Amino acid sequence: MPLINYILNKFDLKNLNGSIEINMISNPEYIKEQLENNQIDEYKLYCEEINEIIIALKVHYYLIKISKLHYMILNQAHLPEVQTNKASLINIENEIETFYIDQNFIGKYINENSFQRQINNIKKKAKYQFIFSPYLVEDGIKMNQVFLKEYFEHIDLLTDGISVVRYDDRIAYVKEEVSSIVERVLLWLAPTKAMESSKYYWSLYNKIVYPDFKKDEKNTLVQKINNNIKLFFKEFNTESIYEEENTFERTMEKTLYWYMREKSFPFELKDLQKGNIQVDNDLDCINKIDKLCELLDFINYQTDKEEKKIKSSYQDTEHLKHAWKCKYFITDDDKLIKRGKFIYSLLDIKTLFLTSDEFKKMMIGFYKK
Repeated sequence: MPLINYILNKFDLKNLNGSIEINMISNPEYIKEQLENNQIDEYKLYCEEINEIIIALKVHYYLIKISKLHYMILNQAHLPEVQTNKASLINIENEIETFYIDQNFIGKYINENSFQRQINNIKKKAKYQFIFSPYLVEDGIKMNQVFLKEYFEHIDLLTDGISVVRYDDRIAYVKEEVSSIVERVLLWLAPTKAMESSKYYWSLYNKIVYPDFKKDEKNTLVQKINNNIKLFFKEFNTESIYEEENTFERTMEKTLYWYMREKSFPFELKDLQKGNIQVDNDLDCINKIDKLCELLDFINYQTDKEEKKIKSSYQDTEHLKHAWKCKYFITDDDKLIKRGKFIYSLLDIKTLFLTSDEFKKMMIGFYKK
């Protein structure tokens, strides 16, 4: 190809180690400035072809990684049979104010002595019960091991060992030793890490395959979604999905419709547009929370770009799948609060979100009564 030979000679690229093609498209604007006018269109076409090959290789790589991680997860399907469960069901009266906590709340409880004293004091005077889930223990295991013993001791002290877990076919309050939960978390650590990694690779895959929802400062669609997600869904033109005219026209509605069909979502676009999704039972509820989180990831509503944060958002989903059993969910994670409020509103879940500062005001209000 004359153009390729011209560029190789012009920029002395023949002796370069590595991919010549990558070097030839690494700075196309600069290279175009060095070309004759009649060579520019041919060079643009060449760049497009190489970029398409690179994209195809990336997509193939991500799918292979996801497939291997999925196999790893399926290979651990025997774990429910071998895990030990020493939890005993307990009943919490309706007049008790239940507060689901996450890692940033327990961190404040441990590190702020005055805050700890206030909470310990109000526990004696008010009908406040703090609740955790195994995912709080999992968060702790990923921390510095030096602080682990103190971390678990404070969880037990704050919550009286009461957690909310999946118990048979429902989500229930149980009492269980933290050490027993630790054993179970460690047993599931490998598939959990695989799930986190899978979430990360799906984000990379979606970024390429579904550029309409790419997280980018210039993407006005994603900006619109994050500014007002309820309005975004309400303005859907769902009828356009079924119009025979422009059958092959790519629209935002069609992209979402087919994505949700492909993933077998247990709700439809019209449910999102109406702002209401029916729930039949506890397992149906946690399944729909899980799928709604997946959808919000797909459209990049309150998501992160960093690999570590994308992976840790797996725990955020699990927190939402458990916290709805409590009257309050205390967290200082702004993105989690926004996602949680939207998801819970769709499912008609009454759980209220509080920041730690709002909870402090709540304590002050109790004493003013």
